[in-house]
Amino acid sequence: MAQTSKLEVIRIAEQGARLSQPFTMIDLAQIDDLMLSIYLCQGTLQTHRHVDQDELFLVHSGAISLESEWGDVVLRPHELAVVPKGVGHRSASLLPSLVLLLQPRVVVDRRNGDRRLFALKAEKRLEKINLSAMGHQVVVPFSPVLVAHLDTFAIQLTLCEGVGPWQQRAARPV
Repeated sequence: MAQTSKLEVIRIAEQGARLSQPFTMIDLAQIDDLMLSIYLCQGTLQTHRHVDQDELFLVHSGAISLESEWGDVVLRPHELAVVPKGVGHRSASLLPSLVLLLQPRVVVDRRNGDRRLFALKAEKRLEKINLSAMGHQVVVPFSPVLVAHLDTFAIQLTLCEGVGPWQQRAARPV
């Protein structure tokens, strides 16, 4: 008898409610070489840098200040910013805020040297992206729009409406 598997539903607010101490984190899901985590931002974290990974910060609830060598941004729900590897940064919030963190979780050798080793000095600014505003710009179903890059990954936004092109198959000859 075949065993059936179910997709796991992760309720972000429920997982976030389990966090009671500032800057504690729960890993929610692994997607290939990326880990999606949630952390409670309250207070101010010390400035630090990651020499081998980019980090994507997406605010779920509350608001945070993301301070970096490239400038500061304030992120509210549905807003995100990517801090490239090598850029000193810290997050801060006066009130408890839940933040989704997406970051590569791979052994450095698995990339075989095919990766950017540090942030480029010419870039020199953090970009804040509002997913709600960007969602209103996505009007063609199943045509992904680039949101951000995270290491060698592309984060895209797609409008799923109607029948997707991968579901439209030509009739097979009998």
